[in-house]
Amino acid sequence: MHRDPFEAILAERIGLDAASIGHDEVARAVRRRVEATGCEDTAAYLARLVGSDTEWEELAELVLVPETWFFREPTAFDLLAARAALHASSGSRRRFSVLSLPCATGAEPYSVAMTLLDVGLTAAQFRVEAIDVSRRAIEAAREATYSARSVARAGPVRRQRFFEEADDLWRVRDDVRRLVRFSRGNLVDPQLLAGAAPFDVVFCRNVLIYLSGEARLRVVATLSRLVRPDGVLLTGHAEPLRLVAPAFASARVPRTFAWVASAPGSNQARPALHAGRAVRQAAMSPSAPRAERALPGAAPPDAAALLAQATRLADAGDLEQARAVVGRVILARPGEAPGYYLAGIIASGLGRHVDAEVALRRAVYLDPRHAEALQHLAFLRARHGDAAEAERLRLRASLARARNGGDVR
Repeated sequence: MHRDPFEAILAERIGLDAASIGHDEVARAVRRRVEATGCEDTAAYLARLVGSDTEWEELAELVLVPETWFFREPTAFDLLAARAALHASSGSRRRFSVLSLPCATGAEPYSVAMTLLDVGLTAAQFRVEAIDVSRRAIEAAREATYSARSVARAGPVRRQRFFEEADDLWRVRDDVRRLVRFSRGNLVDPQLLAGAAPFDVVFCRNVLIYLSGEARLRVVATLSRLVRPDGVLLTGHAEPLRLVAPAFASARVPRTFAWVASAPGSNQARPALHAGRAVRQAAMSPSAPRAERALPGAAPPDAAALLAQATRLADAGDLEQARAVVGRVILARPGEAPGYYLAGIIASGLGRHVDAEVALRRAVYLDPRHAEALQHLAFLRARHGDAAEAERLRLRASLARARNGGDVR
């Protein structure tokens, strides 16, 4: 079957499946460039295109889909917040890392940075990388000025905290802009970010559906290299498991298209959440009993084992089961904060924000110096639009950290 030469070039350069945006759309883009360049016909333009990287970029700009806005598909950012909170509570000195690919005009990576700040991470505790093939998109992202429609889902609290308004436009504050590193790169290039450390979370949303089968395989191979073994890949709502399998498996988080690396030689998923060094150490300790269902007449498993079991289930992405097990922890030790804190983070990851807030407030009642519980409560209140309460909780979290000698619980 004869293949349009322009579609073939687009497939080779950026992996575009012309059918995904419409063959007519590609033809219109070509006609626009023929007119803009003054070429006599498409044959003359094709010769120009093949010999000019600059012209190639101009054509690509016309077929790329740059539509984006802040906090698109909010459940993905809820999962990001839960993972970041757990990473902070683990005591790890490693920076929490996130990649936005492709980043379009920057709304997504800036939303990532704002979410991490909301959760309580400092600039020194995380890094956000953002990559796109479009030069214009990167320039717009660095300028960081958006319409009211683009920032609508940020909500009034975040708009007040992270943006400056001028002439009906909203510009991301300089201190937030500095937290995201933008660069150009081609998603279908197998050498993209070669040698870079893998990321805790990779956003690659609403792009796989536009790629040819061959290009998609290359991209998924690259993504499997860029996502940490215990990390998570987030795709768009129209990108099901079949597009990323078998390299990835479902993270089993409701209403979120989240995927974790498949274990070699099996269909099982690697951990999707990192639930904290202290709990993990307790789970591995020789003195810690196994968390198993008690036999009739036998003593029930202790709360430490149940907490470890809930952590393992959360790490495996089975948040509903983890929620059930951590409920048993709370029944066993209703006067201790760790079970309530873990319950709150799990509920937050599931998007059950009322349950999360109830559990986290109980954790703070039992341990007023639980800085991470206070900070995550601040995140939830900010998300709800309660700016004053969010700020009070952030202040309490900051004071709690100071009183704890800088330790993160």
